[in-house]
Formats: sequence, C-alpha cells, structure tokens
Amino acid sequence: MRRVELILSEPHLAWVHLDDGEVVVRGDADTLPERDTERVRVFVPAVDDVILSPVDLAELPPAQARAAARLAIGDESLIPSGDLHVVCSEDGLTAASVSRMAVAQWIADCDPDIILPAALLLPRTDEGVCTAHLGALKLVRSPLFAGGWDDVITPLMIGDQPIQALTAAEFDAAMAAAATGPEMNLRQGEFERRTRLTLDGALVRKTCWLVGALIVITLLIPLIAMIRLNTQSDTLEATARTAAQTAVGANVPEDQALAALDARLAALRGGGAGFANTSAAVNLAVQATPNVELTMITFTPDGVFRASVRATKPEEIDAVAARMRALGLEVESGSLNPAQGQPIVELKVRGR
Repeated sequence: MRRVELILSEPHLAWVHLDDGEVVVRGDADTLPERDTERVRVFVPAVDDVILSPVDLAELPPAQARAAARLAIGDESLIPSGDLHVVCSEDGLTAASVSRMAVAQWIADCDPDIILPAALLLPRTDEGVCTAHLGALKLVRSPLFAGGWDDVITPLMIGDQPIQALTAAEFDAAMAAAATGPEMNLRQGEFERRTRLTLDGALVRKTCWLVGALIVITLLIPLIAMIRLNTQSDTLEATARTAAQTAVGANVPEDQALAALDARLAALRGGGAGFANTSAAVNLAVQATPNVELTMITFTPDGVFRASVRATKPEEIDAVAARMRALGLEVESGSLNPAQGQPIVELKVRGR
C-alpha cells in the first residue's frame, strides 16, 4: 500500500495523508505531525514560486532534457541563469523553473522526498481546460498552460476551450493520483535526495559471526597441519624402528634398534670421515696434480687411509699433500723410497 504525506504551502490546507490513493486525514500547519519514515513526503510549493512551461524534449535522456530546458527557459527568465533550477517532467513535455535558493529552503524546512509543482496536481488534458480550488487559490491546466488562475490573463490564454471544474472529491482523487505517481520531481541534480545508509542489526550480527568463524578457521589450519605432521612423523619413526629391528635382529629391543643400526653403519663406514669420503678427497687431490699417481691404497677400521703416491720429483708429492690438507684431510708423509728412478712416498691420511 502506497502511503503519502502531502504538504501544501497554500493556506487553509496544510497537509494531507493519503493511503493507497485515498485521503484519510488532513489538517493545517499547526497540527502537522512528525515525519513518518513509512510515508513518502511530497511538498507542493506555492503556485507562484514555480513557473511551468510546455516543451518538446521527450526524445532526450533526462540529463540532456534538463540542459536543453535550461537553455530554452534561461533567456526568458527574470532569475539569473546561475540561480535558476530547471527540471523536466518524466514525459519531457513540461519544464519547471524555480530559484535554487527557494528549493534549498524547502528542503531545509521539511526535507521532502518529492517536490511537486502545485499546478501538476491537476490531471493532464489533451484538449480543454481543467480547474480546481486549492484552498483560496484556483488552479488551472490546459495542454499549453499550467498555473494559477488570473481573471485577466487566463481567459485570454484558454480562449473558448471547454472548461472542466473539478469537484472537491474529484480534486482529492486527482491530487492523490498526482502525489502517488508524480509527473515531476524538483529534487533532481544537485538537490537529489541522498540515500542514507542504514545498518540491519541481524545482518551485522551475521557478518560478525562469519568474520569470527573465518578467524577461527584461519587459526585452525596451521594447528591441524601441525597435528597431521606430528602424526605422520610418529608413523614414520615407528616404521623406521620396525625396519631397524628387522635389520639388526629380533634379539635387540625395539627402542634400541635404531641406535644399534647406526653403530653397525658406522662400523661399516669406518672411522674418521669414512672410506668413501676420504677416498674421494684423495683422488681429487691426485687428479689435480700433474705427473702424480696412486700405486696402492689401504683403509683401516680406525679411519686411516694409506696411499702410496709416485711422482717424477719430490716437490710434486708435496703439492699433492698440500691439496689434501686444503680439502680438510690430515696428512702425514712417510719416508721417500725411489723406484725405477721415481720417488714413491706413503701418505697416511685421516678424514675429519
């Protein structure tokens, strides 16, 4: 149901409440009720405050129609163009011009949703003239004219066109129709009503719950990942203990199987840095030194790598020993033994 509060600036009829197109209550300015947010407030300024002019701008978009109407009306208006507020009707056939200062004052006084010129309370006629009384004022509207009745000028403008005088009941119906579906609203452009942001309590609570749930889920993700990794780690450790016990034998307790397997691997690898690491470093040093070759190697469980090195001169053997030390090995040189005219030295090497 459409609920409208119509405020009229003309005397003797200050406000009207309309429910679903019917007048339900009316009163004067002294009894104007507080603003009801469930009602659309329509303000109807005095007829002399707004000038209505016929135009033919139906094919233009609203913004362009407003600009075109401003150009058409601005030259004829007594109000300076910069102080003039011009609006077109929805059908683009009527333009309204009014002082910007007046519109600002109306908005400050009663903050209406719609500002509707008084003459547009009358229905549009394709031919003939329609009149009605608004308080002490007589309104008139024809296809080419809308405004207040003037005993001298109006008869000259309407000529011999037929006149339809609305009864009070007919005018109430016309007024209700105009307020419910206004033909024009002066609250356009710079005076357009701004929509106020209202917060729905239920929506706010729902949003808070969603944000809280998102925070909890965000915190749970790393916690669940940590628990999952710990579970996988325990599973892998149990698997490793089982495999180690299989390797070292069932006579070793499960909780000691990993340590026993590490000890066996260390024994197989040898002491020091182990055979593989020590042998790789020795071969690297020999290959990097010209005219030097290995003639014999041995490796003892205590980690000592013995390498017999043959060269063309003693200085080359010293160079090999220096390269081994640079690779982090401990090198001890034995006595020089010449063979077939070439020096041979046994080097005792230990990895760290």
